Amino acid sequence: MPTSPVPETLLAARLLWRRRGGARFNPWRHYVRGQLGPRAHSLTSAVQSVRITAELFTSSSQGLDEELLGRVCGPEEIAAVQQFGRVATIPPWRRIRTFLEAERSSRCQDLLAGGLEGMLSSLHQSMAWNPPNLEIAGHPGGRIILDSSGLLIVPSLFLVDQPTLFFGHRATPSFDRVGPDTPPVLTYPVPINSASAKLLWSISNHSKKNLGALVGATRAEALHSLVDSSSTGELGQRLGISAAAASQHTTVLRNAGLITTRRGRNTVSHSLTRLGLALLNGDTFDETPPQAS
Repeated sequence: MPTSPVPETLLAARLLWRRRGGARFNPWRHYVRGQLGPRAHSLTSAVQSVRITAELFTSSSQGLDEELLGRVCGPEEIAAVQQFGRVATIPPWRRIRTFLEAERSSRCQDLLAGGLEGMLSSLHQSMAWNPPNLEIAGHPGGRIILDSSGLLIVPSLFLVDQPTLFFGHRATPSFDRVGPDTPPVLTYPVPINSASAKLLWSISNHSKKNLGALVGATRAEALHSLVDSSSTGELGQRLGISAAAASQHTTVLRNAGLITTRRGRNTVSHSLTRLGLALLNGDTFDETPPQAS
């Protein structure tokens, strides 16, 4: 499902002046505050006043769409969201979107491997699946009873606390029961490690040389090599290193979200994630951003 930058922009405004999320968001915070200058507090206050609803997560718009925003706020707030987003989320949006798409892909694999219970229980430490209840520690009522409409589950970069349930703009929030008239969105935080943060907040062009400076020369070569999936041994042969050394490099790349590893009975296959492919393709934060209409 396409990811709109609108809900992430609204969540980003809520995070800008908080310490939540840790130091890995500091490069982003410093950049955004510096770019906004004296407008920073007033803009973020206006953006924070906009209610986040389920409809925002289902839009396929790749910009800060005025029609979409008009469903939840007035002209002044729309202008504030667009001004804030042009600095805070639109420049890095390609990387953010790829990061979230890679997370979705990983969760689909969890669903296939461990079923619904395994996937839901692995999303966040506060969540547990106890059919027909989805239990969420810290939420009012502590559980969601799923009815016929189901539940849309969406990963988020800028939501850094607990999983949060968002309802439609006409719905009366109820954390006890999800019915066909109020299909909600459950958003859960996706933690980032230091390697992922370095990639997400980078604003330089990544030629092969710069890619080597970012992840190391051998790991850069490994990424280029894994355009064609390979086993650990094959990767080592391509790079002229031992299988043990290749395994160490793939562990680092996998932890950074740049490759995925699938294991069979006697085989291991490494391939690029969308984030890894985006890095090789040179998708950068300072390229022409999507239209902020």
